[in-house]
Amino acid sequence: MKKDFNEELDSLQKDKKSLQGRLNNLVGKFAEYQLATDFRSRKRFPLSVYFNGLPDTDIANTPLNIIEVKQRVKFQRQDGKEMEIDVMALSDDGRVVLVEVKKRNEKIGIAVVKDFLEKCTAYGACFPEKKILPAFLSTGGFTEDAFLFCDNNGIGTAEKIIYFV
Repeated sequence: MKKDFNEELDSLQKDKKSLQGRLNNLVGKFAEYQLATDFRSRKRFPLSVYFNGLPDTDIANTPLNIIEVKQRVKFQRQDGKEMEIDVMALSDDGRVVLVEVKKRNEKIGIAVVKDFLEKCTAYGACFPEKKILPAFLSTGGFTEDAFLFCDNNGIGTAEKIIYFV
């Protein structure tokens, strides 16, 4: 009887992990949707109301006029590797906001931010006429190394969507 109980308990724990993984995936997609919807609902806004630490204050505070917002934008690097950006917002002046969204309880480390910067660089190589504005939304925050990396590489950071005006 004890063996049957332990087998049943193991099975239930596997089911719980699977369900938790699905829930986390949906929560992350909803955070992307929430940010994209908020971008769509604004006529003109400075990007600095969402993200801190953008490299050029004038660019960050110059209002964006978003004309197109997409989620889960897939593209290929020149070597053929497929990449995906969580949220892409195109302004009428040729600026493109690229956002990575991570809805996790733990802080984001430097490896994840470096991967995002690689995506931004590859996207910029595909569309050299666009001015790329990279930003990272991490609801769990950033490790100190990741935060410094963002600051040094001109990546805007946010830990929540706070613009409701």
